Amino acid sequence: MGNIIRFGDADTFQMKAVGSSMTDHSGTTTANTSVLVMAANPNRSFFFFQNLSNSVVFINFGAAATNGSPSIQIAPADTWSSDRMFVPTDAVYVWAASDALAFTAKEG
Repeated sequence: MGNIIRFGDADTFQMKAVGSSMTDHSGTTTANTSVLVMAANPNRSFFFFQNLSNSVVFINFGAAATNGSPSIQIAPADTWSSDRMFVPTDAVYVWAASDALAFTAKEG
């Protein structure tokens, strides 16, 4: 059971913790190619991506990733994750200029 949050006397709602197992989609990049990391998932409740390489990579949601806008640049060792207020359910793609750059990607 979650916490009760009150807004005035009449309005109440209950926050519920979300729990699920994690599915691993970790892998490596292919040079100058947008690689599908995970398929669209309307039931996704959490998303996490970490760039494990020493080079910049780019991720995008719903369309191929490129080395610029509208893709999101992820610096070496940086992460990008969803919070509980917004979780992208689109397919996720990664792009990098080099082969075999490692990343960790998980969804729940």
